[in-house]
Amino acid sequence: MKNRINGITGTQGFKAGVLIVLTLIMLIPVSMVRSLISERSSRADEVRQEISSSAGGDLRFGGPVIKIPGTRTVEKIFISDEGRKSSEIIEESFSIWLTAEELDIKINLDTEHKFKGIFYSPIFTGEISMSGNFSTAGTDSMLEDNEVLSPELAELVIPFFSQKGIRKIESASWNGTAISFQSGSRNLALTSGGIYSSIPLSGTSPDTGETMKFDFRILISGAERISILPLADSTKLDMSADWAAPSFSGLVLPDSHSITGSGFDAVWNCSSLSSGLPVRWNDATRFDDYRIASSYIETSLVSIHDHYEQNERAVKYAVLFILMPFTSLFILENFFSRRLHIIQYILAAIANIIFYLLLLSLSEHISFGLSYLISAAAVTVLICLYTWAILKKDRKAWVMAPVMVSVYTFLFMTLQSEDWALLIGSAGVFMITAFLMFITRKIDFYQSR
Repeated sequence: MKNRINGITGTQGFKAGVLIVLTLIMLIPVSMVRSLISERSSRADEVRQEISSSAGGDLRFGGPVIKIPGTRTVEKIFISDEGRKSSEIIEESFSIWLTAEELDIKINLDTEHKFKGIFYSPIFTGEISMSGNFSTAGTDSMLEDNEVLSPELAELVIPFFSQKGIRKIESASWNGTAISFQSGSRNLALTSGGIYSSIPLSGTSPDTGETMKFDFRILISGAERISILPLADSTKLDMSADWAAPSFSGLVLPDSHSITGSGFDAVWNCSSLSSGLPVRWNDATRFDDYRIASSYIETSLVSIHDHYEQNERAVKYAVLFILMPFTSLFILENFFSRRLHIIQYILAAIANIIFYLLLLSLSEHISFGLSYLISAAAVTVLICLYTWAILKKDRKAWVMAPVMVSVYTFLFMTLQSEDWALLIGSAGVFMITAFLMFITRKIDFYQSR
């Protein structure tokens, strides 16, 4: 019985089975590496949020709107405790809000990486230019017989979700006259913040159809994302920045854009029919928060290749980097009549797991490509020297070099080709499997070592 057991455990097939089990066990430290990558990525996100908040955060604003206050007379009926009715004529306040007929927004941004330790966030400074015109024609059709507007108390409001991003009002004119702004949204239901200025419309009847022009220049700052709510009947948006990797999203995509290594320029044309937001409303109008959120035109400053994302993608192929050294050593052991201990297999696997730690730590300080080259070269040289040593310095041991170079080259190509990653990965695994089947086709796994 003992001889039979020894006979089974001494076969090449048994050792191959042990290596398969060992491969699965080595996935435990791989999962620890993946957890470390996730932890570092989360920390980077936290620091990015801190930097973003200090710089003003995501910049979100909308086109200017006019608030025209008014009053309405209402008869209120009162019933006393004795059941007697009485009435009283009272006045209630209300407002009508108007958006621009035409709105032209130009945004020019200068960007940079703001670092905190080894982590960073893209931030920007720049200028917003807004020009266009309003018309009060037809406003009287919104009034009831008991309502009267007070155009002499009108105010112009520019909605900002957060005013931290406003650095300075460079210039502001209304019908050719300079105006100044104060903080406040004036109860605008669309956003939580904003700036406003008094723009008396005295002498202008709401139904005269007079066109009123405006022109503003605002210096701004922010981080990562800029969002614009196109509050106008017709909006044209022109944005440019020295950032080579923008991401366009939101209500509509640009009508045209140009992206080069030195920056981008994009142009949008948007109608109120696209956003579904009204061009005029009163205080009784209720806005759908989801509809407002989905009506922003957004541009994000993103990294072309986030190194944490690439590290996460790389570690998904860890099983291949454990299995390939095991298989290569197993074949060398059979073809060159060298008997290897299981500990030597484990050390080869650990070296490939250390590759991911080197890649993660280096990529936090230098480019991912250079980090990959250094890590892969270090591990490849280490395994080749170790294999050469344990195989009694046989020159055939250098067969590990092309194996490791091929595997690391395959992984790098997969990481660099996001759109083709699945196809490259599937084809690569298929070819590796086919090669292993071919090279091991004559091995007798029942044979004792």
